[in-house]
Amino acid sequence: MKFFNENTAYLIWKQNNADKEKKYFRVSQETRIMEKQSDGWKIVNVTAFWDAKSKIPVDSLQLVGEQ
Repeated sequence: MKFFNENTAYLIWKQNNADKEKKYFRVSQETRIMEKQSDGWKIVNVTAFWDAKSKIPVDSLQLVGEQ
């Protein structure tokens, strides 16, 4: 997360997206530009990249914080 000022932020992350059987996951990457308005943070822009990598077996995933 990068704050450009108190009203504008840029977020980027990768996430694992499960298939219906939860046997395989696909990695996606998403970015968002957020703007703070009087009633809270609003999404200004979303960019999402899917299927950038092959399917990943669930037993090969590492949880955040695992080594």
